[in-house]
This record gives sequence, structure tokens and C-alpha cells, in this order.
Amino acid sequence: METKKAEIEIKNLLDSGLSFEYDFDYNNVNKINLAINREGYSIKDIISKLKQGEKITFMINDGETWNEKQGNESKFLYNEKYDGSIYWEHKTYGDWVRVDSNMGSLQEWSKELNDKFCIKQS
Repeated sequence: METKKAEIEIKNLLDSGLSFEYDFDYNNVNKINLAINREGYSIKDIISKLKQGEKITFMINDGETWNEKQGNESKFLYNEKYDGSIYWEHKTYGDWVRVDSNMGSLQEWSKELNDKFCIKQS
């Protein structure tokens, strides 16, 4: 797995004062998609949800995989400048990340957000 670009992006985050453990993968299973340009969803906000010692897993944007190799439906996920990046682009939501955490904090946070913003039928 080529991680050179992603490693530079992580180094920039660590150099900005963030502190976190991380790893990378290409597996979409259990990842949550977070639009990092939305208020309350920045990388700093995401990292703040991790428990002490919890590791965040970034899904690397592999343009070769997502650029039509999984069908034309996946074309919207591809932007060449993001090849090998932890960042993704969405035409509506801007930059975003696909992440998971090994203790489940990000999944719990995502569920809380979904519950908060979904209208419950009674």
C-alpha cells in the first residue's frame, strides 16, 4: 500500500499540535464519512472524540480502485489530486475523510449525530 502522501498529511496534522495514533487501510467496511469543512467536523474535532490510546484508521483514497474499477457509480469519489491521500472530495460536501477507530468512539459519535439530526416517527 502506497502511503507516502498520506504520511505527509498525517505529519502535517501532528506538526499542527494534534496528537493521535493512526493507521491506514483501503477497506470501506465500518468507515464513517465526515465532511471536515462542516462546523464541528474538522480533523481536530474528530481527533477530540478519540479515547486515550485509541487509534484512528484512515481509508486511503486510492484513485486506481475508485476510478471506474468498481463501476461507473464510483466516479464521483475520484479526483486525481487526492490519489494516495487521507482526504476525499465530494461535489456537494467538499473535503471529507473516511475513518474508523479501534475502540469504537467514532462510530458512537456518528450514531449520536445521526440520532440527533434524524426526525423520529412516533
